[in-house]
Amino acid sequence: MTEDDGACSRSGTVHVDVEVVDGAWLSDLPGADDVVERACTRALQVACSGEAVTVTVVMADDRMLADLNGRWRRIDRPTDVLSFPSDDRSPGTRLRPPAGSPPGGDIALGDIVIARETVVDDASRLATALTDHLSHIAVHGTLHLLGYDHETDADAGVMEAMERVVLETLGISDPYLSDTM
Repeated sequence: MTEDDGACSRSGTVHVDVEVVDGAWLSDLPGADDVVERACTRALQVACSGEAVTVTVVMADDRMLADLNGRWRRIDRPTDVLSFPSDDRSPGTRLRPPAGSPPGGDIALGDIVIARETVVDDASRLATALTDHLSHIAVHGTLHLLGYDHETDADAGVMEAMERVVLETLGISDPYLSDTM
């Protein structure tokens, strides 16, 4: 892939800042923060255009996700992951720093918030290793920051294809073979 078709060049740096606000994450899955950092980093390496980028991930609980989901989407229940992009983007397009940004700085792509109880319950229900499911959720949230979505069947197909590519590089099987997300 070339830089113009969406692949990261080796020159772009990726910074994933993970904040664990629900300490039970590390009880349920020691190293959960490392799993998320690795999955987000790989998604950015595969799907972005090579600029230096930063993403923040908050590892939270269902209560926080229910609150955010209610405020931002008017849905009064938790969800597994919410993404808050810093800008409107289209999948595969070259990332640009916001106007007025200092030259040479990282492009802040936005924030991702992941709900522990929902992710743990879903992994159990799907009979999927928690590490694999958390990686999938982190990749999914990261792709939302890059403009991928699943509002239409066509958009979902594009996003799921990119998820499969990223997850394969992490050694994770296709979650959509048995997943009903």
